[in-house]
Amino acid sequence: TLERSGDFLYTGTNGVKVRGTLDFSAPDRITGTATATQPKVLGVPLMRYPDGSSSTNLTIRAQIVGGKLQGQFSDPFETGTLVADLSNPLQ
Repeated sequence: TLERSGDFLYTGTNGVKVRGTLDFSAPDRITGTATATQPKVLGVPLMRYPDGSSSTNLTIRAQIVGGKLQGQFSDPFETGTLVADLSNPLQ
């Protein structure tokens, strides 16, 4: 879910929830921060990050290309690419 304010919530196929904010003031240089949290069962995280925590902070750098948000994310343990189709109406 992406709101007009830039706040978002994403749940991965593995259950990890990513909640954060994106700054769309410069569509060619979008920045953001978020917190990724591992899923829990009966209050116990299913997995942990290498430092033993069940959540971690990440940064996002992206741009809008052809109606899609394209960029990279990084946290202390990994980096990756992201692509989100923005053709769906924002809330």
